[in-house]
Amino acid sequence: MTETTVLPQRNRRFTLRERPVERIDASTFELTESPIPELADGEALVRADWISLDPTNRTWLYDEATYLPPVGIGEVMRALVLGEVVASRSAAHPVGQIVQGLAGWQDYTVISEATPMSPVHRTRGVAEYLPRRLGHDGPYCVDRDTRDRQTASR
Repeated sequence: MTETTVLPQRNRRFTLRERPVERIDASTFELTESPIPELADGEALVRADWISLDPTNRTWLYDEATYLPPVGIGEVMRALVLGEVVASRSAAHPVGQIVQGLAGWQDYTVISEATPMSPVHRTRGVAEYLPRRLGHDGPYCVDRDTRDRQTASR
């Protein structure tokens, strides 16, 4: 039912530093690190392998509610994510399961019944699955290796 592994120690994440007035620039987001919390019963840790970048991200930056509330200053930038469960104390999300859902621009997300992600039942590779599932072309989906190279160069 439950599995645990050695968890990573730190989580890199992009948080909203300030709301853009016009163009999004280097002052809009801040790359921060936070410790990864111990998992409680019913929780699982998801490693983000693909993150969606699309026009909706911009909508969430404004200080007005749409179909979701705006991202708050200091909060992780919201996005659709496709990832793998890397540690689990949840019967619903075993280690190795591929999941998708609303998470954010960060390496790891803790999920539970209160903050669920949906399992992906796939017959092809994740790289083939994601762009069609999220309704995007490949260039709008950022994979973990590309993200790692881009943040390492900062």
